[in-house]
Amino acid sequence: MNIAEGSGRKTAKDFLNFLYISRGFLQETKYQLLLSKDLGYINDQVYEELIERCYKIGRLLNGLINVIGGKKSD
Repeated sequence: MNIAEGSGRKTAKDFLNFLYISRGFLQETKYQLLLSKDLGYINDQVYEELIERCYKIGRLLNGLINVIGGKKSD
């Protein structure tokens, strides 16, 4: 949702800000997955599948940040 909202902003700087926020939420999601696994809500296989999707999304998000920002991301 942050990516969609950011894409509607007027400047690339504003869009980048929303992309960075999205990256922060992705980190939160990774932690929530780990917690869910540790608490037994999901098994190891489900965790591994979902965490791999998070890493893929992170790579895509970093690529978008690089393109919009014209430089390497953090």
